[in-house]
Amino acid sequence: MSALLEPGSGALGGARTFRAELDRPEPDVAVLRAVGALSAAAEPDFSAPVREHLNAPLALFVLDMSEVDELDTAAAVTMLEAVHRARSAGAVLRVVSSPAVDGLLARLDLADSFTYAASTGAAVAEFRAARAGDRGTLSA
Repeated sequence: MSALLEPGSGALGGARTFRAELDRPEPDVAVLRAVGALSAAAEPDFSAPVREHLNAPLALFVLDMSEVDELDTAAAVTMLEAVHRARSAGAVLRVVSSPAVDGLLARLDLADSFTYAASTGAAVAEFRAARAGDRGTLSA
């Protein structure tokens, strides 16, 4: 089940926008796909669904940032909050990154704060395999 979440203004120069889409491939798995320019103006449209879904009982939360072409420190703070909330709730958080995300996290010396997956499909497959007992336990 996929849902388009409220688009943010996120436009710099009037051309680029941000949107977030939520997918629930399993009842306790949420994938938040972020697309576009995640500027300060659009950050509430990113942080609200992150907080909302990490307050729900989840085993896996995937932040798919692979289509984010711009972001700022407010988005990085929300990502760090997501790691903390997921760990506190006993959920696993995976990030699917992009060059823009990698660049900002490296400049802020935060890249090691996250566990990455090559794709959303890979993150969900790893989760399913761990759940089935094929690869032991999935760690946060």
